[in-house]
Amino acid sequence: MTCSGTDRSVSSAIAQRTRSAGALLWLTVVLQVCSAGCGRSEAGPNRDGLKVLRIPMVSDGPKTFDPVRGSTHYENIAVSQVYETLLQYKYLVRPYELEPLLLAEMPEVSPDGLVYRFRLKKGVYFHDDPCFPGGKGRELVANDVIYSWKRIADNNNRPKAWWIVRDTIKGFDAYREEQNRAAESGGRFDYDAPVEGMRVLGRYEFEIELVKPVQRFLWTLAMFQLSVVPREAVEYYGERFNRHPVGTGPFILESWIAKKRIVFRKNPNYHACTYPTEHETRDVAAGLTEASGRRIPFVDRIEISMFAESQPMWLKFRAGELDFTTVPAEYYPQA
Repeated sequence: MTCSGTDRSVSSAIAQRTRSAGALLWLTVVLQVCSAGCGRSEAGPNRDGLKVLRIPMVSDGPKTFDPVRGSTHYENIAVSQVYETLLQYKYLVRPYELEPLLLAEMPEVSPDGLVYRFRLKKGVYFHDDPCFPGGKGRELVANDVIYSWKRIADNNNRPKAWWIVRDTIKGFDAYREEQNRAAESGGRFDYDAPVEGMRVLGRYEFEIELVKPVQRFLWTLAMFQLSVVPREAVEYYGERFNRHPVGTGPFILESWIAKKRIVFRKNPNYHACTYPTEHETRDVAAGLTEASGRRIPFVDRIEISMFAESQPMWLKFRAGELDFTTVPAEYYPQA
């Protein structure tokens, strides 16, 4: 990859929000190359004085912004700018380790490995949006997590990742079967019906009980399909929720032209998150530690352009209209 017009710190704005191991690897490469090839310490402002990160996708891009409908690498990148999960990866620690994102601390686990107690970080707010009274985003609470996870069981949502939690949480499979049967019989999927293994203990605290000890359980909590969404937005927008995401993440979706362009703007009320301070010795030489401890995001705006072929992408990069790109094989001599 090649970098132009931005630096490792700006590119980190994307890396900080992408939680899958595969996407993280791709973005880490971007950071490493940018650290070697970019001279400026900050992204250049546009005509409005905003710091803008312009990146390409050689694909049609995401097909949805609804976490439970997502399944691709591109949806992971897009959804993860707007929504957040309970856990995320420590980005400069190898091999991979988890750390809290929406949680105040790592969960407590019972000695038998069956019960997980979670405590949410206080002061995390959903984006300001018309779905809330007065248009003001409200605070994230434990019920939001339970509601969001139940959405992956509802067949009406066309979920792509039920396998993440199948045969895992006590009573969840039975809940899914019962509620979908009711919906198919002319009733409704009841999000207020209890699940034996999901217990809200307070405003910020809840428990999850597993069917059996599952070593991968915590790792699934960093997957974007289990991002937390507000019920108000789902009910307010209905089928349009697919195109009108409302999350707690560092960016807000400003516009989306399918297969062409996505624009995000910085969330002015984003909760305190900083660039990682944990790193390995080799990261210093690669320039990946210069932003340690700085509050994120570093840019005001992200513009993602979709390309059907790599040649137009390369030409846009050469013209200074993209901040980095992959280099098509036929253009290696120009790189």
